[in-house]
Amino acid sequence: MEFYRTNAFTTFRKWWETLATGIGVCSKCSSIENLRICLTCQKAQNLKDQNLSKDVMCPPCADIRVQRTSGSYCTHECDSTSVRHLIRNLLPAHCHKCGEETDDPRICKKCFHVRTMNVNVDTFSVCADCILEHHGGHQTTKAVEEYGIRHCTVDIINKLLLIKLDCLTDQKCKLRKMRLDMIGRDAIYWASIHYPLYTEENCPEPKLIGRPIIKENVIERIIDVLEDQYHQLEELEETCGCVEVYKDVERLNLFDWHGCCPHLRAMSMKPESDVKIDRCPFDLESSQEWRRELLEIIERNEVATEPLESIYVMREAT
Repeated sequence: MEFYRTNAFTTFRKWWETLATGIGVCSKCSSIENLRICLTCQKAQNLKDQNLSKDVMCPPCADIRVQRTSGSYCTHECDSTSVRHLIRNLLPAHCHKCGEETDDPRICKKCFHVRTMNVNVDTFSVCADCILEHHGGHQTTKAVEEYGIRHCTVDIINKLLLIKLDCLTDQKCKLRKMRLDMIGRDAIYWASIHYPLYTEENCPEPKLIGRPIIKENVIERIIDVLEDQYHQLEELEETCGCVEVYKDVERLNLFDWHGCCPHLRAMSMKPESDVKIDRCPFDLESSQEWRRELLEIIERNEVATEPLESIYVMREAT
């Protein structure tokens, strides 16, 4: 785990490459290929591995559930599948609906597989050759099409990235750190949202069919900028002038309803998160108006008794 925290930017890039392209390490032969997930094996293994106590029902409760979910208004129609052979040593089982004991425990396999759709994904992510050799006739899907994988793992990569960013403080430069954190949030946002997939009708070339429609290199650009700005702040030797400005902001209580100084926050948000800068945002031309307004407020030397008005910064879609 320490390796992943230390190499958070590299880890992020590899994580994103697998999700965006479907290219990763085959769990069977370790080759780096376009991966497919064997849903047949994944679902079978999940039934063996997972605690079924949250799913077990007695036959009457299972029948009621099937009846209640029949019809087009439901996401799916529940089934009633016996799992007696899976929990033979734990009989009688308790129905999680009514609490009664039963020797014929049932579950809805459809609900169970929805709940466990992201479990054992890595174990059954394999290349095309291994699919043919070991998973003939099984139900498979392209790894790149499984948005659930991204949804499941984004919290992990987010924590690693935040741990990395928290290694630096804002003692040398308040605005560089504010901007660094903002870019980190943008990286996670753009990497985690659901993108539509290319189809035969709209893909520019056949190899893109089934891949997400993402603006070219958007995540790569953001993570490159994030790493660059991180190292700039890390290597900063002298304390930036914005630190003294922030002391005045604190002294005069120049914050909005969100607890942020609106002028400094606005400065940190320009330019866009995929643009590298080589200085504190306080000194950028794009910050000139906000800098002037803030310094005028500080010059008045009046403690604010009400939150300042927030500043809305129009940002382009990356």
